[in-house]
Formats: sequence, C-alpha cells, structure tokens
Amino acid sequence: MKKNLLLFLIYLSFSTYSQTYYSFAYLSVISNNVRYETPIYLDDSGQIAYTQVKGERIWPLSEGLGVVRRNGKSGFIDVNGNIIIPLMYDDAKGFSEGKAAVKMNGKWGFINKKNEWIIEPTFKFSGFFNNNVGYYIDKTRNDSYRYFDTTGKFINDEHYLNAIPFNEDCAWVKSRKTRKWGCINTKGEFIIEPKYSEVRSFHNGKCWVSINKKWGCINKKDQYIVDMVYDMVAEDFYECTWVKKGLNWGMLDSNGKIIIPFSSKAEPRYSLNYEFAYKYPSFKTIYIGYGWGIVPTEKHYYFSIPSNVLMPFKTSQKWGYSDTASKTVIDATYDEASNFIDGVAAVKLDEKWGLIDTTGKLICDYKFKNIMYLGYHIYCSEEKKDRFVVFDKNGKLIINEKFIRLSEFE
Repeated sequence: MKKNLLLFLIYLSFSTYSQTYYSFAYLSVISNNVRYETPIYLDDSGQIAYTQVKGERIWPLSEGLGVVRRNGKSGFIDVNGNIIIPLMYDDAKGFSEGKAAVKMNGKWGFINKKNEWIIEPTFKFSGFFNNNVGYYIDKTRNDSYRYFDTTGKFINDEHYLNAIPFNEDCAWVKSRKTRKWGCINTKGEFIIEPKYSEVRSFHNGKCWVSINKKWGCINKKDQYIVDMVYDMVAEDFYECTWVKKGLNWGMLDSNGKIIIPFSSKAEPRYSLNYEFAYKYPSFKTIYIGYGWGIVPTEKHYYFSIPSNVLMPFKTSQKWGYSDTASKTVIDATYDEASNFIDGVAAVKLDEKWGLIDTTGKLICDYKFKNIMYLGYHIYCSEEKKDRFVVFDKNGKLIINEKFIRLSEFE
C-alpha cells in the first residue's frame, strides 16, 4: 500500500522550554486517496520529536508541556511524548504562568507542573492566568466576567458586562451599572472609575481612551498625557501613534508630541503592498498582509509605523528608511521594504528578499522568494506555492522540510 507523507496544515504553537523552541504540526498520511492527519511535535532542528499514537490526542505545547488525552483521561507530556503529569483528569487546558486548568469530578481547578493543586477544583468553567490573576467567564450568569486570585478566591463580588485580561497589574472592565469602562487593580478596586466609552490596553503605563467619540491618552492615575481632542486613533504603539483631528492625520510620540505634522494629505492606510509584511507583537498589532502608511506631502513619500525608531519610505521606485524626523538613515536602494522588528527588517532587491540590521548592513543575503517573520528571530519563505522553508536571521535553514501551509509562531 503506497503512502505519501506530507506535512500539512501547520499550526505552530511556539514556546520556550529548556532554552529550546518547539512547534506543533499535523503530519498528513495519504493512503488510497484518503488523507489521515496525525498531530506531531517538531524540535527546532525541524526533526519530528513525537507523533501522536493511535488512541490518543495531543494539543500544542504550552510552556514546554502539551495536553494529551487517552481513554477519556487527560494529562501532560513533553515534546518527546514522555508523560510528565499522569492522565488522571477529566479534561485539561494548557499552562499559563506555570498554572494549568484541569477538570476533576465535574469541577475545574489549577495545578502546577509538579501536579500539585494550586486551586482545588471548585469552578464550573475553566479560566487562565495573566499577571497572576485568573480570568473567568461565568456562563451561568449570561457570560458575565470575573477574576480570581491564586488561591481561587474571587477578587471581588462584581459580575462585569465585559472585561479584558489583566495587563500591567490592572484590567479594564465594563460596569453593569454605568455600562462604561473603568480600570481595576489586582484587588478588584477601581483605580479609574467606569466612565469611558472605549478603551485600549495599558502599555508602559499609558492608555488611549474615548468619551463621546473623542480620544485622549491617560496614565494609571487617570491623568491626561494627551488631551482628549482627537477623532480617531489608528493603533497603540510603544513609540508613536497615528491620530486624526478633523480631516487631518498626524503622528504623536509616546508623550503626545507631534512628530509628523497634521496634514489633509496624510492618510494612514492598509496594504502598502506588504504581501508578506510582518506580524508584530500584539502590543503593536500589525497583522500579516497589512501595513500602515502615510502620504504626507506632494512628494508622495510613503511612511509606515516606526519600529526601532525607523520607518520605511518610498520615493520614485525605491525604498529606504528614515527616522521620525524624516531624516534618511538608510538610503532608498531597495525594490521593497518592510518594518523593523527586533532590529531586523526584510528588504527586496532584484526579485529576491534578504534581511538587514538598523545600520543597513545585509545580514541575510538576497536569496528568498519572500519573507515572513515568525517570532524569536525566526523567519519563513514561501519558495513555491504553498511550500515553505524556515530559517534564522542569518539565512541558515532551521527546518529543512518543506511545509504545505505555515502560520506564525505563537
């Protein structure tokens, strides 16, 4: 019976364990024109470390361990399939901040990696931890939102209309009474009263908020860093933010100082032909296939969001990089260019892509058909239709197999 083995539908859940990166994929076995998908774990050399066996199901690794289920019971295994936590639970979720939700006798609790109870099984539904505060959706109360501490005790008696997981030791919640957003601390106390109609998450102690369709930026003391005078905020970033006032767009730095003047010709936009644009970390929120740009002058320069304090720009037919004062840092010599991430950017020359550092030095030669950032200084290229290779920032292949479909590391 002839079999063809194909690596199919790659879901890469990327985590750190013993200073090694692991990934989760599906190995597709085609036999007699019928495809059977078998989940596998890959190590960072591209070798298959473990293949799901008959009668079990495995899930992506989380903090080095993956949920495994056999004969109706769940436990945890490592990348090589070794059982680390016995299969003794009715159900289980992945680890978060060293804690995993497990179900026993119809109730959910939390264990650590030594299989010790952190929170006895008392919850009707599972949750997860962020900033050492559990995030819980109570489906018995019309999907109300609650938080609990590491002992399993709810931090307050409130049931919120909506809520966001804790970040920087605080969380935005939507009050049932005011139907507005306020911010609480890890004790469940309001540090900002519920009065905002829209909010973003805190980053470096700062957050964009809105009242009556006007946007401003505040700190955790509810003091304004940027006055609430703007009609739209493009996105949140560490270094800068596009904002709109009337019909004009401009760019502010993290302290609200104007670094690109407001102009009627300025227009942040999606899709600057970055077909393989990077996926930024969630705090920067630029998704694959999209990029913000701007046309601030009649010269038709195209600017993207600064990263590493550099922005790609285009003049005539070539791309280069400038700082936020529009001073050229890397000359416009590239056919295409993408944003810097962690000090590295993808650039195209003569139909091939390579990687440069913030000085413009080529660190990966022009040899790939396209480049997509996967995280942890690891990249991939779709060398043929739906077939990918994976490599490091110097162009060295990490995974020599060619995948049919590939998504970014998580």
